Amino acid sequence: MITITILTENRPSPTCSELLCEHGLSVWVESPAGNYLVDAGASDVFVRNAEMLGVDLATTTAIVLSHAHRDHTGGMAYLPESLKNKPIYCTNNLFQQKCYSVRGGVRHDISAPELKIARNLPELPIKLISAEDFGYPQPVANRYLSIEKDGVEVADDFAHELTVVLPTSEGLVIISPCSHRGVANIIATCQRVCCEERVAAFIGGLHLPDYEGVESEARNVAESIRQVAPEAHIYTGHCTSDRAIEVLGELLPNLHKLHTGLRIEI
Repeated sequence: MITITILTENRPSPTCSELLCEHGLSVWVESPAGNYLVDAGASDVFVRNAEMLGVDLATTTAIVLSHAHRDHTGGMAYLPESLKNKPIYCTNNLFQQKCYSVRGGVRHDISAPELKIARNLPELPIKLISAEDFGYPQPVANRYLSIEKDGVEVADDFAHELTVVLPTSEGLVIISPCSHRGVANIIATCQRVCCEERVAAFIGGLHLPDYEGVESEARNVAESIRQVAPEAHIYTGHCTSDRAIEVLGELLPNLHKLHTGLRIEI
């Protein structure tokens, strides 16, 4: 069995007011293939919530960082001693990549904190996949995000984004914290790489923030999910707005909303 616990998310726990929430995402995975911290949120909230949730971070097999944005990597500056020697898996130069957001007309540096990490790490029993473009929609809000390449600011191509995949007897369990390359592209890539069409669960944000056209975009995203994984349970939140989730829920019967403290058993 795989147990997934949301250590921090934008939305508060509906049952435990002591748990903290923030604009960020951190996911704890317990599986027969090991225990994994996927992203660290924006601050030390994931550490504080882990203690309240009874999650022993010292048992972490490895840390996986999905992409270079600070709301997923900022917590790395607050790692407890028990995690400081754990292997960190991410794309090359993630901690040197400069990332910016211009949403709202104001330019913000959203880069990961500086951190030196080891390379030439052993292969993991889980899969880390960089999504390909299968022609399915990519988030409209990507247009507000940029990176620095060779000293020049350009549109972000999200080459720094990774997806975590755990094969199970029920199908793939896919964890994609922001899905900047498009949820259906990500699912289709995981299906091809793993030679498995069945998707038991998809967990992560879909990058559908609240804006005037989000209902239409959400319908298109829902249709693309129905094309690639119609039976999958979709757990979404973080960068997916309530308006988007409402539309997605009308079209996807197996849609669930993420919140801090949520536990998912597969």
